[in-house]
Amino acid sequence: MYATPASDDALRKDQYRTASNLNARIRLHKLYSTAAESWDSFVLSNLQLSPGDTVLELGCGNASQTRNNRVAYPVSLRYFLADFSFGMLQEAVSELKYDPRFSFSVQDAQALALPEGTFNCITANHMLYHVLDIMLALKEIKRLLKPGGRLMAATNGHGHMQDLDQLVQGLFPSALLLHTFHSHFNLEEGMDLIKSAFGNCTLKTYPSDLWVTEAQPLTDYVLSLGGFLTTQISCSPQELTLYFQRLIDAEGGIKIRKFTGLLLATK
Repeated sequence: MYATPASDDALRKDQYRTASNLNARIRLHKLYSTAAESWDSFVLSNLQLSPGDTVLELGCGNASQTRNNRVAYPVSLRYFLADFSFGMLQEAVSELKYDPRFSFSVQDAQALALPEGTFNCITANHMLYHVLDIMLALKEIKRLLKPGGRLMAATNGHGHMQDLDQLVQGLFPSALLLHTFHSHFNLEEGMDLIKSAFGNCTLKTYPSDLWVTEAQPLTDYVLSLGGFLTTQISCSPQELTLYFQRLIDAEGGIKIRKFTGLLLATK
């Protein structure tokens, strides 16, 4: 069974009212990644920021990548952080508000209240699959970019974390699949959409899986997808943790394959 796209209002009120759900997911990836390079470092190396650049991070959420990478950002950078949820912005505002490089605003990716041709780079990392009209958002992004400006859009590919979906369905055969929300803009179809809007697109894959050796962070991750994704998971968190722990005890850990990367385009 597959989840249908949630409305903006539903996402604001439930999944993205605050950054707590996102933080639970970030924590699992940081603790148990098998990657040789961190995701933050991978993003930074592909941003290719130059002194004087003006950047928009669209759908920034808690801006964890920016908060971790900002020491490497040029002093003269102008960096705008935008999200459709005021609650999601709060962690970013709390940490970055005294840094003059950063500004914050609540924005709808489909109707960005920003001047045409403003930005050297726009990032839309792990967020375009939540947008109802993706092509409209891509047209807005292109409108805001300067000639030669760059788009970075991170997303997931087919089969991303499907191993976890199968484990949950082993406990609850009727449960919704957890990782179908990105199907509206994944690495495969997302490239075609960006090519339609920009005329070009390249893929940079991020080699990484998860080897999870503790049950609780995995439970926290699953429950962070609650509401519109896991409505048919009816056990208690304790029961879910015990289920994962038995699997970990049997094999020493749980391997979860990931398929993640960056779609890059130039105006």
